[in-house]
Amino acid sequence: MSHRAVHHSTTTYSPFYLLYGMEIWIPNRKRFNTREICDKYCASRRDSIQHHLETLVDRLKEVYQVVTEKNRIGRERQEYYNIGTKLVTFQQGDMVYLKEM
Repeated sequence: MSHRAVHHSTTTYSPFYLLYGMEIWIPNRKRFNTREICDKYCASRRDSIQHHLETLVDRLKEVYQVVTEKNRIGRERQEYYNIGTKLVTFQQGDMVYLKEM
């Protein structure tokens, strides 16, 4: 679960946020009272669901645009580091250096 909550260096968003449109909420033992949480965040169940869906679509559209741009920048940066490298193919029987760890 912690991997899904950590922000990625390229996208600056967590995988959970990219999937669900909100940050992950990990309850601790002291504050694990679902009724208290629902009373605090849910005015009317039907209204809150509709509002959540409307805002979710807007958030995910915005995030998609940001992540697409950041991924493009990350690919360009990676291409810079790949300049001057050669693809080496090996055939069966070729001598290779084996480093023991």
